[in-house]
Amino acid sequence: MTIVRRSCGRLATGVIYKTGDVWYIDVRSKGGRIRKRIGTSRKIADLALKDAEVRIAHDEFGFAGKNDIATVNFIDKSLEYSQAHHSPNTYKRYRAVIDHFKRFLSVRPEITLLSQVQAKEIDEYKIFRKGGSIPTATRWSLTMILQATHAREPGPTPLISS
Repeated sequence: MTIVRRSCGRLATGVIYKTGDVWYIDVRSKGGRIRKRIGTSRKIADLALKDAEVRIAHDEFGFAGKNDIATVNFIDKSLEYSQAHHSPNTYKRYRAVIDHFKRFLSVRPEITLLSQVQAKEIDEYKIFRKGGSIPTATRWSLTMILQATHAREPGPTPLISS
């Protein structure tokens, strides 16, 4: 397998790769991933990657669509769910973790939508939280990734009651 990496600023990262005789593109944008079979020509695969990067720059793929939710609303709904479904001590612990995450969000005001919380932001949160309990930061990061995945999917989420 031959892999050629390209990037388009902070918006997206794209890769073309070859398996057998066929070239593919693999592009990520705003939490979504697109993989397409292109053909046997590397030049066409490179052009397809550039086309995908332009489409991402123009926001044509639209991953942050109507299913996206504001981080503040998501945190409020998560706390409501936790209070209704967890023991008081668990709710108290989750509340403390969420308060730490809110402090992190106050340092990063550009994060307003749940789709903007990616693995990079979770790692930055862990570094931000380094002074505290690392197992708690890891538990929160795994919880956020799981809930963010469910929140972007259409339909009701199993982790948040509506």
